Amino acid sequence: MKRAQSPLIIYHPERQSGAQRTLFGALTFTIWLIWFYLWLPLITAILWAVGIRYTYIQVFAGARGVGLESVGVVTVVAIGVVIYWSNYNRIRYAESTRRRRAETVSKAVIGEKFGISNPATMSLLLNQRRLKLYFDESGQLTGVEPLTNGVPGPAIDQESLPMGTSTIPEALSPTTS
Repeated sequence: MKRAQSPLIIYHPERQSGAQRTLFGALTFTIWLIWFYLWLPLITAILWAVGIRYTYIQVFAGARGVGLESVGVVTVVAIGVVIYWSNYNRIRYAESTRRRRAETVSKAVIGEKFGISNPATMSLLLNQRRLKLYFDESGQLTGVEPLTNGVPGPAIDQESLPMGTSTIPEALSPTTS
C-alpha cells in the first residue's frame, strides 16, 4: 500500500498572523539583498570592463579624441616632474638633521624656572601624575596640590620627601582668600 506523499514545505499563508507575514516578508527581502550583494563583484567587473571600453571610445576614438601618444607624453612628463622634485628635495635636505632630540632638562633648571627650592615640592612636580597648580597674578607658582580622586596613578614619592613633611609643602600650600 502506497502512502500519499506530503509536500516538503507546508505553505498556508491564511493561517499566519500579520506579524508573521511581515517578519517573513522582511526576512525574504533581506535574503534577496544578501544574494544581490554576493553578485556585486561580478557585476562590478562587468561594468568596469564596459566602462573601460566606453572610456577608450570617448577619449581615443571620439570626434575630439586624443592620440595614445599624447597620453603617453603626459604620463612621462608627470613621472619626470615627480622624479625631479624628489631628487631636488633629497639633495637639499639630505645632509640636514631637522629632527633633533629634545635636550634633557635637569631638576635644578626645572626648579629654577618655577622658582622652587623645596625638594618636597620638586618631588611632587616630577613624580605626581595629576597636580593642581596655583599661580598668582604675576604668573609665579604659589601652590601645588596632588589630585588623586581615586584615579590610578603613581603615588607621591614618599622616599624623596624629607621626614616629617606633609605632601604639600607649607611654602606652596594653596592660599585661601
